[in-house]
Amino acid sequence: MPLWSKANDNPATYVTCPFNFRRALMGFPKTYFGCALCFATVSLDFDSFLKTSPVNLAMLIKSSVSRIKNDFILNSLATLESFRRHYGLAAMEEIHLRHPQHGMIVTNLTRLPIRDIDFVSGAPDDFIAYAEILGSAAILPATEGVEVLVVHPSV
Repeated sequence: MPLWSKANDNPATYVTCPFNFRRALMGFPKTYFGCALCFATVSLDFDSFLKTSPVNLAMLIKSSVSRIKNDFILNSLATLESFRRHYGLAAMEEIHLRHPQHGMIVTNLTRLPIRDIDFVSGAPDDFIAYAEILGSAAILPATEGVEVLVVHPSV
């Protein structure tokens, strides 16, 4: 379990939001099936992270996401390819979706068409995250608005 606190000598905290670039990258095949992610990351000092409101944090993440354009995506892919060539395929398994000791990953599932899914018995009544992953947050669709589920280490 990562120790996520000021005591671990890292003044920065990183909040990362995966970004599916299928619709954003010009010329990318719309029928592509597979991983098509790059990451929008916000960095705050630890004390600011603890004090910021969820609304302010959401605005910082939204601003980071809005910077993801063609050049950002292509540079992200080139960086991963360079890493793979230099360190090999096995090293790719060591890449983290969030900073392993000082980060949180936030996934926005509000665009997932939950109410349109029908497994023969009708649309689901509710939706919950199936796993609580330390250092994660999920923005989930709710009956009215959204629900934010946060699983964080003790600070």
